[in-house]
Amino acid sequence: MCWAVPAVVLDIDEKNSLAYVDIGDGIPRPVVIGIANERVNRGDLVMVHAGVIITRLDLDAINQFIEEKKELARELALMAGDDPEKAVREVEEEFDKIFEIARRAREGERGVVREMW
Repeated sequence: MCWAVPAVVLDIDEKNSLAYVDIGDGIPRPVVIGIANERVNRGDLVMVHAGVIITRLDLDAINQFIEEKKELARELALMAGDDPEKAVREVEEEFDKIFEIARRAREGERGVVREMW
């Protein structure tokens, strides 16, 4: 099974139907815009699967995804004998970084990814 991953749109190349996204590791990656170009803006949170943007996320979808990822982190930590609350905090910190990147990218700031990571 393949999973889509959340990403922040950093820049858009409309001519080639590409966007540059950050999946949370600070590396801008080119991806194909697989949905209507006019629906994707700098700073949007999107889901990327196999190098293609498959959807733009709304707040309800984002919150649901975060809760599911926290529950998965909690369960995996328990299975590994690790602290489940620490695992949840790490997920929360990861998304805090993603939201900060999205905010700054939406404001038009360039190079935000390199600075934050």
